[in-house]
Amino acid sequence: MKQIHNNNNQRLTAKDRARLKIMEYLSNPDNEFLPWVKLCHDICGYANPRQLFELFTIEERREIEQSALFERRKNGARQSAKVDQALFNKAVAGDVAAIKLWYQRIEGWSEKKQHEFPDMNCKPQNLEPQQLEVVFVKAENGRTVIPPTIDLKNLSIDELNIFEKIISQVSESSKN
Repeated sequence: MKQIHNNNNQRLTAKDRARLKIMEYLSNPDNEFLPWVKLCHDICGYANPRQLFELFTIEERREIEQSALFERRKNGARQSAKVDQALFNKAVAGDVAAIKLWYQRIEGWSEKKQHEFPDMNCKPQNLEPQQLEVVFVKAENGRTVIPPTIDLKNLSIDELNIFEKIISQVSESSKN
């Protein structure tokens, strides 16, 4: 019988050997994720299909699965490349959903709504809501009036409500 030893040259327990075999199998992205009964017989070679349930608690089995899944994802670059290629091929063939997903994945497109605030040259600015500055320009007697910048993040709810009313009134008066 083959003896398995760890780095300290100590003999591994049956539980340690089973954990190693299961982790090695489940970490490989080419392998199917098997139920524990099949892992017990097919991977660990136990005749008793319940042996792993006796060796490991439910928490230990969950921890092994989570660790293996983490390793599988790290080792799955080749499979990810195959998926990317398949998605690309569908997109090139004209599949609208694949085109959208491709641009989301590769170009960073997003379904999130984003409000843009153009600058004086009509180019979008990347402003956080607390950085938003409101500037009114109103021509009176040929002169331009620009009020001071308002810092919205320091306003209370009541002040924001008043501010909203002022904006509505200015907006209405500029339409007339």
